[in-house]
Amino acid sequence: MEVDLSLEEQVELLHPNFRLAGWKEVRETLSCRLKELDTGKVVNTPGKFLFWLGELTHTISGVIDDCVLKVGPLPYQKRWWSPLLSARCMELCRLMRRAYSTRLEPEELVHLEQRAARRAYGTLIDNTKREH
Repeated sequence: MEVDLSLEEQVELLHPNFRLAGWKEVRETLSCRLKELDTGKVVNTPGKFLFWLGELTHTISGVIDDCVLKVGPLPYQKRWWSPLLSARCMELCRLMRRAYSTRLEPEELVHLEQRAARRAYGTLIDNTKREH
């Protein structure tokens, strides 16, 4: 069994900082954009309701993007975590479930696979933290 330990560098995404937002400006901009929506019609079908819900969501998201300042990652987030680690974690959980279901049969190969995957996963976490 061979485990790929290569890592890809992740791009840190910016997210809105709602605490430092100028809420007066946000409210004014949101009210102006909501007035631009043609909401005077009665919604009779689920399709129209979903359409107007999408328009409302798009308008609110646009106001947030325009008026709320963006900041970098939060200090308490696991910045070293990657999608590769998530995938390996799921693989390890599957192997652990299979090993647990055959716990009364210690000769099964799944126990060796699970042990090797667990060690490789631990090594991958250590390497990822070290490289971060």
